[in-house]
Amino acid sequence: PKLWLLMAIYSVVIIILGQFMWYRGIKSASSDVVSNLTMITPFLTLAFAFLLLGETPDLYESIAIAVILTGMIVAKIKVKGKDETVTQVDKSLSGG
Repeated sequence: PKLWLLMAIYSVVIIILGQFMWYRGIKSASSDVVSNLTMITPFLTLAFAFLLLGETPDLYESIAIAVILTGMIVAKIKVKGKDETVTQVDKSLSGG
């Protein structure tokens, strides 16, 4: 019974409230800020795994980090010759 109570509290507070706050933040922030925060999530996961669990990245995780970094750099490359640069995220969110 105590475990079910803790699971119910966890589901309401962490999952539902957390998702509500995330969607509210997305709604009020620009797409550039949201995409940057979303891209940093894998690095935060690895950092907390290292700090809290003492895990170190293996070869495959190191390759994944390199791929993610490359993707972040490619996503942020600005198109030359335009006054205002619009990333793919901005285009998809604006419907263009």
